Amino acid sequence: MRIAISTLNFLHLPGAADFLRNFIRGVKNIPQTKLYILLNTGNVHFYSEEDADYLLYKKSGLTLLRYHLNSKLGEDIMKDIKILPYSPKKDEIASIDRICIEHDIDVVLPAVYYGTNTPSVAYLYDCQHLHIPENFCVEERNARDIYFKNIIENCKSTIVNSNFVKEDLVRFFNANPANIFALPFTPQINKTTISKDFNARTFYGLPKKYFLISNQFWVHKSLETPIQALKNFIETYRDGYIVFTGKMEDSRFPNYISDLMSLVDSLKLKENLTFLGYIPKSHQIDIMKNCVSVIQPTLFEGGPGGGSIYDSEALGVRSIISDIQVNKEIPSNPRVKYFKARDPVDLCKKMEQVWQESYQLPSEEQLVNAASLQMDKYVQSINEAIQWATGDTRICNTTKLPKLSIITVVKNAEKP
Repeated sequence: MRIAISTLNFLHLPGAADFLRNFIRGVKNIPQTKLYILLNTGNVHFYSEEDADYLLYKKSGLTLLRYHLNSKLGEDIMKDIKILPYSPKKDEIASIDRICIEHDIDVVLPAVYYGTNTPSVAYLYDCQHLHIPENFCVEERNARDIYFKNIIENCKSTIVNSNFVKEDLVRFFNANPANIFALPFTPQINKTTISKDFNARTFYGLPKKYFLISNQFWVHKSLETPIQALKNFIETYRDGYIVFTGKMEDSRFPNYISDLMSLVDSLKLKENLTFLGYIPKSHQIDIMKNCVSVIQPTLFEGGPGGGSIYDSEALGVRSIISDIQVNKEIPSNPRVKYFKARDPVDLCKKMEQVWQESYQLPSEEQLVNAASLQMDKYVQSINEAIQWATGDTRICNTTKLPKLSIITVVKNAEKP
């Protein structure tokens, strides 16, 4: 089977690229497949001698497109995958379909569009606009509703990041549960982001003990909660410290970052935390490996724990996580503690517990074995989604499925 990976809308944000990276890792575990990756050349940066990365690009000896994708997804992920470039003039979806037909592609995934002749497995992120409508303007909410409705009505097979999202699609959009495939929580070690020669604690001047929060600075991440909890924490542990990483920007709430800084000032916490902003992934991982615990205060996620808990579980690092419904899909283990969402007092109690407890990271062998077991389930879910979209029982012969109807060609979806 010839499978094409769609990069449309997946390379612009770190979290989306992380998802696509793991997704490709899963697809590569499907036997008897040939993999391709679709790339809009209009989104590729053309290096000039003035660019900081120009020499790295020239020394790599790679084509520009492969260098671009290696930098976004990793050389290990891109290995043995053929690149299918396209240059859309007006209709990107038609361009994707045209090149897939030219190369006899059997299925495209994860697709954020519909209306193609080539079978596809769609992807939907989450229904945050229905759970926290105040975070979106009316136009955004309506556009999301229309987009989700079109995907559900016109796509035979759709993958999501959690059972929570699947339940939402059934509840809010009357989706057929049989058409929605929830990917299980599958943390994987990305060895390319682990550096043995780099010491992030020394590089950034961090204390010996600290908590870590690695999130986008969006209002639904509830970053004020750990800041307030830290104020209580240092009353007992004066050396308490939190390291924040992540892009400090929220386009919907432009005052959110300044409000957080004002909160830090009012609580007199400048000596007990630091904001590093967006840093290289390898730096973030090194900081995470050496932290007391990752804190995830989020009020909403489409996948369990968000990206930071995915990484912490892959590394065997402890975490303190808000008790929202989707986070409960993380398999139970002693590394994970939950606190009441928005409750800095309860969060402080959990911080005190992990600060006092001794802990040793699992061995790499233990982590690899655990990751392998989870990946088997992940691949099975992708297999089933592909079979449902294509009707090809060679891909997954462990599940009996009814006969599939002919895929209807419909108008292109509006972009979300």
